[in-house]
Amino acid sequence: MTRTEGRGGDVRDGGPGDPPDPPARGRSWLRALLQRRWCGRPLGCHRRWQGALTFALLAPLLAACSSGSGGSSATTTSLPAHHVRAHRVGASALVGMVTSLDATTMVVKAHGRSTTVALTPSTAYRQGHQHLTASSLRPGARVRISLVPGASTPTARAVVLLPLVYAGTLAALSRTGFALRSPSGATRAITTTSSTTYRQGKSSAAASALEVGEKVRVSSETGPGGSLTATKVVIEASS
Repeated sequence: MTRTEGRGGDVRDGGPGDPPDPPARGRSWLRALLQRRWCGRPLGCHRRWQGALTFALLAPLLAACSSGSGGSSATTTSLPAHHVRAHRVGASALVGMVTSLDATTMVVKAHGRSTTVALTPSTAYRQGHQHLTASSLRPGARVRISLVPGASTPTARAVVLLPLVYAGTLAALSRTGFALRSPSGATRAITTTSSTTYRQGKSSAAASALEVGEKVRVSSETGPGGSLTATKVVIEASS
């Protein structure tokens, strides 16, 4: 038995009676291409060449399939109707401050942007669990508006008046209210009524617990002319 070096450097055991190797043309042309050597190694062993060769070989086939399927391979995707409506109308609710209003519209400012909202006879108004009328709306009121879905322009389905919360220091006291100084130094007058509640920490308190210089947090409502009426006063613990 003799050892001979075959094609490509392979070493085979064989003798005089062994059949000869099959001719090179019997291999596929792709395999023959990958067996070509580059820097002492078969070309197919170089990963950077495998991807390039695969793409170069498959690209004409893919192009032929695309052209045979009717010309352009571009497709058009339609958005669902509710997606289109959401982009056109915008958010389903709006929270902000009323800057102006009339019988049919109001302007609400939120995050520095003003939005005109239409008011209709079917618009509902409430504050907490109390049902109100449109006359309860005043400039300066903080509101949360539920918008009518699918309307071409923002239209109010329901308007909820939210309490205005202010924090600061009691600058002055009177029989009908107090003056509250904010951390920025601005002072605003706030009226109290028999419905105003007071708390000190987790306990209930009375109006007599208020003292000048105390820090408080006040929940209030907007009254005529932009006046503020306290609904709840919380006396904060002194540091």
